[in-house]
Amino acid sequence: MNKFFGKINRRRLGLAVLAVCALPEIAAAQYFTYNGGDLLLGFRKTTGSAPYDLVVDVGSITNFLALPAGTDIAISQFSPSQLSDAFSDFNNLQWSASAAWATYGSWSGFPLHTMWVTLPRENPNSQTTPPARQSSGAQQTPFNFMASIGTAAANSVSPQFAGPVGPDNNTTLVREPTGSSYDRFDYHYFVEDPFNAAVGDFDGYLPWNAENTTPGAFTNTPVVSDLYQSIPTGYTDPYTGTNSGPAYYVGYFTLNPNGTMTFTRASVAAPQPPTPQIVSLARSGDISTIYFTTTNGTFTYTLHYTNAAGLTTPVTDWPASPTTLVGDGNTNHLSDTTADPSRFYRIGVQ
Repeated sequence: MNKFFGKINRRRLGLAVLAVCALPEIAAAQYFTYNGGDLLLGFRKTTGSAPYDLVVDVGSITNFLALPAGTDIAISQFSPSQLSDAFSDFNNLQWSASAAWATYGSWSGFPLHTMWVTLPRENPNSQTTPPARQSSGAQQTPFNFMASIGTAAANSVSPQFAGPVGPDNNTTLVREPTGSSYDRFDYHYFVEDPFNAAVGDFDGYLPWNAENTTPGAFTNTPVVSDLYQSIPTGYTDPYTGTNSGPAYYVGYFTLNPNGTMTFTRASVAAPQPPTPQIVSLARSGDISTIYFTTTNGTFTYTLHYTNAAGLTTPVTDWPASPTTLVGDGNTNHLSDTTADPSRFYRIGVQ
């Protein structure tokens, strides 16, 4: 933790000074620009000679979320030639995609510390297991590092370090020379693990390696990384309707051996709420009150009941109480008035 705060303090000082010097030049020359919530591709190498990192802004994450299910798009913000300008070949090339925002508070309806980040596939044809969402506190540090990639590229690296505006330094792409006094502002500075530079887990705070790595001979089979949306636990994901559990699957990036890249939007599945759990049951006179867990979202809970004879029938055939409620993430209750001395209950949700 001390290492991280030391790192942040130095970065803040450096960015504050460099941004002041660079502002007039940025306005006139149209260097790399970054807006909070933009999805950033980062490329680097940790094998052999690696004089550059490459950062590409592919646009707002909301553009990707808005794509119809199954849509394939070409990533046009960089070309194979620009990739070749940074790297002599595409072998052992490490890359990731991530999005956050640099300002405090929510953004575009998403709560603070929501992050979008890749998880590499081992098999290009099989989706990865969605990672678990974490608390806002746990996601804060990798969130900050993701935002810092774009902030550093726009405020310091692009105008002061990457040279004049051109094919490799413009509004959407910046080639960042490594190994100099500006090294602490490069993509690799924010993404790499402090104990293993070849691992891209945002200083060790992301529970997985976000970077995919091409083979030593990248000639035939594309490499694929899945993109996930991780909203902090306790907040409702608008696509799944849940406030905990696995991250939402947005889609996947495919990097081809020729240096081109595509993105495919995943199917937008209907929200599936977690199964409610009955916590307790209280009886007072003829009134039975059933307490159960709910999920914050637009899910409606219904109380189903039966007697002993009905236990042999499907639950879908059990009678239902006419009173329903919408979940709010807390333990709630529904009541049943009956003189029946033996009744069994189940909570349904849809």
